[in-house]
Amino acid sequence: MSSAGTGPAGDPVVPLTVVTTVDAVAAHLTERILNADLETGARLRESALAVDYNVSRHTLRAALARLTSAGLLVYGSNKGWRVRELNKDDFADIAFLRLGLELHALRAVAERGTGIGPAKQSLGEMLAMTEDTSWVRRLVVDMQFHRELVDEAGSPRLSAAYRDTQLSLHLYLVQRRDWFEPKSLQEWKDLHERLATTVESGDPERVEAVLRAQLAYSLND
Repeated sequence: MSSAGTGPAGDPVVPLTVVTTVDAVAAHLTERILNADLETGARLRESALAVDYNVSRHTLRAALARLTSAGLLVYGSNKGWRVRELNKDDFADIAFLRLGLELHALRAVAERGTGIGPAKQSLGEMLAMTEDTSWVRRLVVDMQFHRELVDEAGSPRLSAAYRDTQLSLHLYLVQRRDWFEPKSLQEWKDLHERLATTVESGDPERVEAVLRAQLAYSLND
């Protein structure tokens, strides 16, 4: 019998992630919402989606219910599922929670002094972007960079909470593309490079100051 965590030849066992049909449909719908393929308030018609994904209505509803729990959709009697619209009060609450989670994580990463891991690759992609890079792609990589920094803290529960919070944040920024599009590409790059460099410096106090400055959003209606 193989020892725990190793295969017959003594090699480490790579855990497999089982992806169900519900998982796959939910993931694809999430991607469409966060890529702005499904507009705010758009009704998701069950019959058409079931045909598109070649799944039963029961499976589709399970996926839609999952996205409702995640805060991406809302459901109303006789109205069905729609893409949720977030307002500035929602954003203030999301930003408050996001700051607390990310600040705690990044201070821990800085104190540990082990670098920023996969976030360095995401930063490299950011720095290579040009004015031709779509705002959708910029936003996706931005979210990925911050998520990878948080993951470096090594707390599965904190990472899970951050992912849930980031979904709502991503949705809000997609809906407020007028906020994101005008931002200077170079300024955006500089902000993220400064944050990465500060985390790698190992000074948690500087990390807090830089992160607070970066997350001090100014939203104008």
